[in-house]
Amino acid sequence: MLRLEGVVKARRPDGLYDVELQFNSKRATIISYVSGKWKHRYKNGKIIVGDKVLVEISPYDKNKGKIIRKVR
Repeated sequence: MLRLEGVVKARRPDGLYDVELQFNSKRATIISYVSGKWKHRYKNGKIIVGDKVLVEISPYDKNKGKIIRKVR
């Protein structure tokens, strides 16, 4: 699993987020969902546009990811 920091750019109506990642001076936008652990633990910890988040990406599908936590 790859763990990268990104910025939330948009929220989709189906509970997914567009997250912009920057690595090796390149930018990419991926679709991410919030992990179940985050939902269970932080019910009031909303993710809004502009938040910095840590995203976990599978090496097999680099267009989708899972938001693990917010970065301060």
